[in-house]
Amino acid sequence: MRDRGWARFFILATAAALVCFGFACTALAASQLPNDNHTDTADYCMRAHDVAIGLSEVQSMPRETLEAEIASQSSFVFLIRDNSRPYADWTRITSGYTADFSALAAVASAEGYPVTVTLQRITPGLPSQITFRVYVADDSSTPPPTYQVAYRFASGTEGRDLPDAVRALQPEDTTGKAGDSFTPAPVFDAVAENGGTWRFAGWDEPSQTVSDHDLLFTGTWVWEANALPVLPALPECTPTPTPTPTLAPTPEPVPAKAPAHRVTPGPSATLTPEAALAPVSNTRTPRASTAPSAPAEPPGPQVRQGGGETAGSSGEATPVGARAGGMAGYAAMAIAVGLGGVLTAQMAGIASDVRVLKWYEAKKAKYGRAE
Repeated sequence: MRDRGWARFFILATAAALVCFGFACTALAASQLPNDNHTDTADYCMRAHDVAIGLSEVQSMPRETLEAEIASQSSFVFLIRDNSRPYADWTRITSGYTADFSALAAVASAEGYPVTVTLQRITPGLPSQITFRVYVADDSSTPPPTYQVAYRFASGTEGRDLPDAVRALQPEDTTGKAGDSFTPAPVFDAVAENGGTWRFAGWDEPSQTVSDHDLLFTGTWVWEANALPVLPALPECTPTPTPTPTLAPTPEPVPAKAPAHRVTPGPSATLTPEAALAPVSNTRTPRASTAPSAPAEPPGPQVRQGGGETAGSSGEATPVGARAGGMAGYAAMAIAVGLGGVLTAQMAGIASDVRVLKWYEAKKAKYGRAE
C-alpha cells in the first residue's frame, strides 16, 4: 500500500474546516474528497475516495439509501491486475464485493468512520481489501430536540397506596436525544410497612430508545403480608372438680341413764347358839319391824299426760318441739356449708378461665396490630 499520510492530513483539515465554518446553516450532502486511498495487491488495483456528509443527512436518510449514496460518492474502482496487458485493458469489477458500514454512526466526527470493502479472493490466502473514511459534519444550526424520560412507581396491590419510603426510591427524571437508550435499574430493596413488605415487581418496559417522543417507565410494587407467627398452644383448661359436700351425721340424742334402783335391806337378825339348838316352834317370833323407805321412782323418761314434756333424772322438763327444731337447724347449716363450698369452687374455676381468656386476647391483639 502506498503511503498517503499527507493526503490523510489534508482530508482531516478540510473536514474540520467544513464542520466549523462551511456547514453551520445548510445541510451537507455526501461529497467525494480528494484522497483516493489507492491500494494495489497481486490480484487487484483498488481505489476508493473518502466521503464527507452532513449529520442531518445521516439522521434523516434511511440506512440503505445512506450507504448507497456514500458508495456512489466514494467512486470505487476495482481492476483485476494483469501485467501481461496494458492498464487500460484490465478487467473492471462492479459487483461481487462487500462494504462494511457498521462503524458509521449518526454523530458528528472529524476523525471519520472507516468503511472496509472486501473483494473476492483470487490468490488463495491473499485478502484483497481497501478502506476509506466517511467524515460526518454537524451541519445543523439548532441543537437536536431533547425528549423527557420519566420514571413512575405504581401500587400493584388494590386498596394500598405506596408509602413515602417506596417513592423515595423512584429514579429522577432525565432527558435524551434521538437514538439514546435508557435501561432503569431492575431491582430495588424491599420496604417493610404495616405488618407487610413492599416488593418491586418490575418495569413495564425493561429498556427504551428515544426516537421522536418522550419516554415513560412505570415500575410496579406489590405489598405482601408478613406470615403470622405461630402462637403457642393454649394450655388445656381442665375444670377443677367440685367437691361433693359430705353432711356430718346428726348424732342421736342419748337419753340420760336412770340411776340403779337400790333396795335398802332392813336390819338382820343375829343367830345365837342357843337359838340354834332350841326346838323349832311353829310360832313365829315377831320381828321388830322397821318401816322400809319408799322405793325411789326410776328416773327414766316419762311422758306427762297432755303436757308434751319429758322428765329426766333431775326432774327438769325439755320441750319436744325444741329438740326437733335444733336438729333441723344443724341440717340446714350443713347444707349451707356444702353449697358455699360448691359456689367457691365454681368461682375459682371461672376466674381461672377468665385469666386464660385475657391472656389469649392480649396475644391476639398484639399480633393483630402487627398485621
